[in-house]
Amino acid sequence: MGKRFEACGEEGKKLNPQDPNRGYIDYMRNLSKSVRLAGISALKTVVEVLVDSIEDEKVIGKFSIKDNYLPFRPLVYGGDDVTFICDGRLGLELAAIYLEKLQNLKVTDAKPLTACAGVCIVKSHYPFARAYEMSEALCRNAKKFARQQEDKEFSAIDWHIASSGLSGSVDDIRQREYKVAEGNLTMRPIIMENKVSQWRTWANFRNLVEKFNEDENWKNRRNKVIALREKLREGQEATRQFLKAYKIDSLPPVKGVSDEIQTSGWASDIDSELRSGYFDAIEAMEFYFPLT
Repeated sequence: MGKRFEACGEEGKKLNPQDPNRGYIDYMRNLSKSVRLAGISALKTVVEVLVDSIEDEKVIGKFSIKDNYLPFRPLVYGGDDVTFICDGRLGLELAAIYLEKLQNLKVTDAKPLTACAGVCIVKSHYPFARAYEMSEALCRNAKKFARQQEDKEFSAIDWHIASSGLSGSVDDIRQREYKVAEGNLTMRPIIMENKVSQWRTWANFRNLVEKFNEDENWKNRRNKVIALREKLREGQEATRQFLKAYKIDSLPPVKGVSDEIQTSGWASDIDSELRSGYFDAIEAMEFYFPLT
């Protein structure tokens, strides 16, 4: 954003050669205002979707809200810098709604808006400062991943679900909890857009969570899903044997990658590292609810 503001100011100078300083100021102010309004619009969309998903004091009929208060609070708002706190089960979806709305809005420099998000899901009495620090680190991780894409014009999201405490940095946690002999269990961070050469996308993640929650092969069969998660830890061959034992032809499809992932549970990333395509979705089943 800093580079965009600088370029916009220089453009203002060119378009007002009689008074370049005024041109610089006007263009900078207009861009700043349009970015602020875009952020407000995206935040309003998040609230509107959440309100529309509440009926009889329940969010999408799954969990109750207390005393008619929205389970959502914006804490920091600075134009292109937003922090909000919410019910942990809504964190991923609300962050995704914000990013998707923001990138569809126009600002005065006529370039698309992209943003990155870090979501840290912790127990309600966990020290807030530590959770905030982790969410910022996750956001930096998402930015780094977005910049690695070929054209770099992508929004991205990263998250961590802490069942207990948080010990160490994001890299420490990923190394300790998500690296196994076969490779990397997680597909995070992921980009928000669908991209032909990239399968680590929000659409794939969302589709997989919904399949594990709603598909007849997996719905109401929590023990089987947990068993799959453990077999993914053991690698490709263990996953194939699991599918054979349960007489399952294949796992849910993942767009943008070889169909082999549906029988092995693993795929090669663009950096040639093996990654599981399903572990994140299984872990997030209780923490992702698509809102209407």
